[in-house]
Amino acid sequence: MDRGRHAAPSFLHQRTTGHYQFRLEANGDGLSNRSERLWQFSIAPTFYQTRWFAIAWVGFAGLSLWGLWQFRLQQVQRRFALVLDERTRMAREIHDTLLQGLVGVAMQFKVIADYLHSSPEIASERLERLRKMVEHYIVETRQSIWDLRSSALEAADLVTR
Repeated sequence: MDRGRHAAPSFLHQRTTGHYQFRLEANGDGLSNRSERLWQFSIAPTFYQTRWFAIAWVGFAGLSLWGLWQFRLQQVQRRFALVLDERTRMAREIHDTLLQGLVGVAMQFKVIADYLHSSPEIASERLERLRKMVEHYIVETRQSIWDLRSSALEAADLVTR
C-alpha cells in the first residue's frame, strides 16, 4: 500500500491560515514532455483566529475590567460612607456634650452678674461653683471623646477594616 497517495502532505500541517498555491511539475522522460499543474487552496482560520473572536475577547476583557472597577468603586464608597457616618456621630456627640455644658455656664454667668452688685459674697461663691462646674464639663467632654473610641478601632481604623 502506498501511504504517500492517501496521506496529506506534511507541509499542510505547518501552514497558517491564508491562500496558497501548490505547483506540481512532472517530467516523464526527461525531455520536453513537462507537465505542470497548479492547485490553489486556502486554509480557513479556526474560530479563535477570526477577527470577530478577537473583538469579542477585547469586549469581554473590557467589560470585565469595567465590572471590577465598579465593584471596587462601590467598596470604596461604602467604606467612605462608614467613615463619614462615624465622624458625623462623633461630632454630634461632642457638640451635644459641649453645648449642654456651655449653656449651663452661660446661665450661671447670668445669675452671677445679677448678684455681683447686690451681694459680692454670693457672687464669689457662685464663681467658685462655676469654676468647679467648668472643670466637671471638661472632664465630662474628655470622657465623652474617650467613650467615642471603639475598642475595635484601637487596632485598626475604619479605612483598613
